Amino acid sequence: MRGVRTPEPNAVSAWEPVRLAAGVMLTMAAVALQLVFVWHAGPLWRDEANSANLAALRSWWAIWDYSRYDSFPRLWNVLVWVLGQVGWTSDFHLRAVGLVAAWLQLAALWWAGRAVTGRAPLVALLLYGLAAPAVVYGTMFRGYGLGAAAFLLASGSLLRWMVAPTWRRAAWLAAANVIAVQSNFANGVLLAALHAAAALGLWRPGGRVPAPARAWAMVAAALGVATLSLGFSWSWIRYAFEVGVSEQRPVSLGVVAAVWWQSLGTQGWLRAALWCGAFLALGWLFGERLAGRVREERACMLAWACPLAVGLFLLYFWQFARLPSQEWHYLSLNAFVALAAEFAVQRLAYRRPMLDRAVAIGGVVLGLWLAWQAWPIVAVRMSNVDLIAGILRAQAAPQDLVVVAPWYCGISFQRYYHGPAPWITLPEVPDHRFHYHLAIRAKMALGDRGIEEERVRIVEALKRGSRVWLVGDLSAPPAGELPPSLPPAPHPVTGWRAGPYLEAWEQQIAALLRDHSREIWGIEVPRPTRINPWENLALTVIEGWQQGP
Repeated sequence: MRGVRTPEPNAVSAWEPVRLAAGVMLTMAAVALQLVFVWHAGPLWRDEANSANLAALRSWWAIWDYSRYDSFPRLWNVLVWVLGQVGWTSDFHLRAVGLVAAWLQLAALWWAGRAVTGRAPLVALLLYGLAAPAVVYGTMFRGYGLGAAAFLLASGSLLRWMVAPTWRRAAWLAAANVIAVQSNFANGVLLAALHAAAALGLWRPGGRVPAPARAWAMVAAALGVATLSLGFSWSWIRYAFEVGVSEQRPVSLGVVAAVWWQSLGTQGWLRAALWCGAFLALGWLFGERLAGRVREERACMLAWACPLAVGLFLLYFWQFARLPSQEWHYLSLNAFVALAAEFAVQRLAYRRPMLDRAVAIGGVVLGLWLAWQAWPIVAVRMSNVDLIAGILRAQAAPQDLVVVAPWYCGISFQRYYHGPAPWITLPEVPDHRFHYHLAIRAKMALGDRGIEEERVRIVEALKRGSRVWLVGDLSAPPAGELPPSLPPAPHPVTGWRAGPYLEAWEQQIAALLRDHSREIWGIEVPRPTRINPWENLALTVIEGWQQGP
């Protein structure tokens, strides 16, 4: 099964102390960026607040029951339960937890990098550790950073098993796979790609006979154990299928690929050039495998793993999830691709001392420059809801009404607003702690009447002379046009998709406020630093009532 090997670039040389020092410097630069993010991040934005509310339940059985309203499987549930038990539910504590998750990613990158090349992972640190999206979304209080660390652990375990495919290492691999899929559901898609690549990599080098059945059985068993462990999250999976018809929408492969490209941190030309170079190195490795010049099992596995992982993951969002993916969804994939690029570059540098030294010295120079470029990007405040809540607490009267739109921003608004004025979301949901998508479906079944109660409360507040404070923004139809009117769901064209109904309701309320209020003006919200675009809300005051057109 071992076949004929070509030498791999993992020998220790006199240059290794310099390379090790370069790796430490790049790691410290990544840690500095993570600290910059935590210093500026401030309040939790709605997705983080959703997880914080899960931790606040404290009871394990309550967390088990409500976990379907969060985005992560059981290992994340255990973590938030522990945080609730020790009382670590404040912003400070949860930011600290996110920072630890970021450090775990760097530690896993080092461990997996050593499993791949036996050397400091300079290329992986440049590509992933210093990427602004990885710093921000891997350090926020969500399970994506922990999932990336767990996936690197599983990847490194698979690569170690490829060197010596024993049952003992297969058992360790199975445990690492379980940790990976129980940290982030999407890791299961990537594990399937990696294990398929491992099966291809085990093909006997130089022949057409497959590897011994025992080795393939180990690969299948390690993946099968992880797959079976998803049964513990069956309630979440069932709920995801229930709400999928409301949240899914047509999305093109080009849009999915564009989001992935952006998640690599490629907004600047230098990072884009580095990733293009990494893909060229990976393409060279794949070409070498197809030409039969790569025979060692790990190299064969990595040659297949990247195209399989990228292709299957993009296909997953395009055809199965059918959701507009976001940058944080790609952390695990990007970490692995960076790891594979580490191997490809080191293989290119084998027996090329000048190239090897250029990677070490150039890595430090490029790393410091990239860190300097990423500094203002990671210095981002994750929400301005707490600032708006402070304004409302000081200025809104008990007889006023606060309206938060869109509805899911009510999750973070509830965490920070404790003023005298009552508030609702648009549409209103019975509980503002979690993403209650099924409550929106119930509203959709009423068509335009789905926001009748909200409409009545807004009109009554204006008619009695009170103010309506709008947190967020509403898009009104063009002057002279009526807002869209939708029948009770399912819609004959869009079915149970929530988007058209939410947009129609917002336009209906916007038209009502525009046509019947006497005054509308905006309140300037402080901007202490750059605000996360996902929760940078406006504050508008509406006052007075007139019959209008």
